[in-house]
Amino acid sequence: MIERRLLSLKKLKKQQIKLKPTHYQNSIVDVDYTEVHQNAVEKIQEWWSSLGKILAEIAKGTLSEIMKQIKGYQEFLSVSKEGIDLFKALLNKVAEIKNISMDMELKIGEAQEQFRVLKMYKYEVDPED
Repeated sequence: MIERRLLSLKKLKKQQIKLKPTHYQNSIVDVDYTEVHQNAVEKIQEWWSSLGKILAEIAKGTLSEIMKQIKGYQEFLSVSKEGIDLFKALLNKVAEIKNISMDMELKIGEAQEQFRVLKMYKYEVDPED
């Protein structure tokens, strides 16, 4: 949803607004739109900043959720399992991982797309992310 908003706002470029005339002469009335024009450009910058910040927060949240889940599985699998009950628990965990693998791939793809959109619109994110 936010990505679509960013795309629609991208169409409304600052250059398009800057090309609009700031004065309008109609017979004896001279209308000066300079301040309105300047406020519109500033407002667009605020929107871009706000939307980028929101998308970055969502992307970081998605990424941290994925990493937390993967780290939990890694910790469980790295502990040495001895005995039949622990071996059964290990096999159950492997089956659980197999069952959620498609969901995890979709989540990872979603996070990658969010960061790609941020990069495409030159919104600065941590290189670590």
